[in-house]
Amino acid sequence: MTKQQTLHRFLQINLLVPFALFGLLWFYIATQFYWSALDETAEYYVFEDAYQFAEIPIRIKTSFRIVSDDLKDFPLEFQKRFKNQALPTDEVQYLSTQGHDFYYLKHPSKGLDAVYVLHQFAKSDSQDIRPLLLVIMLLSLLCFALWLLGVIQRVRAPLAQFTQNIQQGQKNALVKFEEFQSAQNITLAALTIQKQQIEQQKAFASFLSHEVRHPITKLGHQLAQFDHMDELSLETLKQIDALKTTQKETVQLSNTILNLLDVHAPTEERGSSDLVIELFNWGNSTPFSCEIDTQLEQFIVSLNTEDLALLLNQVNTNMQRYGSGCLRVRLNTHELVFENDIAPGRASSQGFGVGLFIVHAVARKVGWRVESTKVGECFHLALSFK
Repeated sequence: MTKQQTLHRFLQINLLVPFALFGLLWFYIATQFYWSALDETAEYYVFEDAYQFAEIPIRIKTSFRIVSDDLKDFPLEFQKRFKNQALPTDEVQYLSTQGHDFYYLKHPSKGLDAVYVLHQFAKSDSQDIRPLLLVIMLLSLLCFALWLLGVIQRVRAPLAQFTQNIQQGQKNALVKFEEFQSAQNITLAALTIQKQQIEQQKAFASFLSHEVRHPITKLGHQLAQFDHMDELSLETLKQIDALKTTQKETVQLSNTILNLLDVHAPTEERGSSDLVIELFNWGNSTPFSCEIDTQLEQFIVSLNTEDLALLLNQVNTNMQRYGSGCLRVRLNTHELVFENDIAPGRASSQGFGVGLFIVHAVARKVGWRVESTKVGECFHLALSFK
């Protein structure tokens, strides 16, 4: 069994510690280059020659260096420089020309006027250490990047196991990191509760379906018996036809309401043009005035014909009961909006023209967001698609 550890500690050990080690390594390399390859080393050897001449006065004159107490051994330009009264004593001076770099020193010495040291370097012979430093830096970064990739791979495997455990519902499976384990336990517990709620919802829907459909079906059978009766008056036949029509509408309404209880029921994909046609057909059939403003841009919504009919039927019924004036409908790519004035004398507890219970049920099923507001004597309801 793999021992669990916290992701925080794992990243600390595998990222911060290597980063500190790489930083110390780089500092050490940079320090070594600084002392062995930069100007301070050149100055060191200039002073070293001056000290050695002060102890053992042996003149040196080569193409690389000149060490002497006689200015005649030096080029004319440096003779003038050494004679310059403003030249600091016992301090290395640097001079760069197009072809050479020069380091020269005037060093006081007992028994002598001074010891003069000149080191000269041809720039063509000097090696530029910057490419080497760049290569070392890139190699260090490459090593650290490879290490980071390794750490990511070591985190990816527990993450994949965590995802697999969630998908398969493996409650007792362990993952490497405690954070993933906690998230797995919480997620699986939430999924279990959701599954239980869905089962309860299905059981309730099944029970309600039986309790609602059974009497309606029984009513349909009783109405069908009138078809076998003779000598019924014309007025009786009209009443029977009206009852049959009401029975069919009630069956359709009950089926639609029962379908709203199933949030996982499949929905239809319909274009905005179909929705516009249905809205205008509904608006032309309403007993009140209705203004419909639609957007010509095409878009897709998820909504069954039965759900839309139920929603519009509730708008129709409640507008007649609680609204006044004209119902304003606006449709665009993001939302479907209903606005109506509130009839005088209607308290807030009586509603404001739109049946929100059915509206919320339809929106919950198709994944829409409902926003309802009351501004003064106007009610505003927005069904957002996105």
